[in-house]
Amino acid sequence: MQIILIRGTMNSGKTTTSGLVYSELVKISEKEHTFNGKKVTKNSLQFNKKNEVIDFTSILIIRKLKVGIISAGDIATDLKCNIEIMISLDIDILICCTRSRNQKGSSY
Repeated sequence: MQIILIRGTMNSGKTTTSGLVYSELVKISEKEHTFNGKKVTKNSLQFNKKNEVIDFTSILIIRKLKVGIISAGDIATDLKCNIEIMISLDIDILICCTRSRNQKGSSY
């Protein structure tokens, strides 16, 4: 598995960046894909009241490659579980957010 890290401090735009990456990749992926554990056929990003992207996980198929995205990078209580799921699904490329310094409860 190849891993791409989106790294930054808290509230620096990691989830927004992963959302932008997802929005571009979904255009060239197979139509049906997984978003937050459900099968979907369109861009499924969700936004909060401030119009910010809400953390998500997704698996896209692009030219026979499985690309996984995990956007949670500030307080990622489920990150280990999400990564283990991605590994069990034989993801070829994992795009994952992480903080730029280690703090309790963050992914670093």
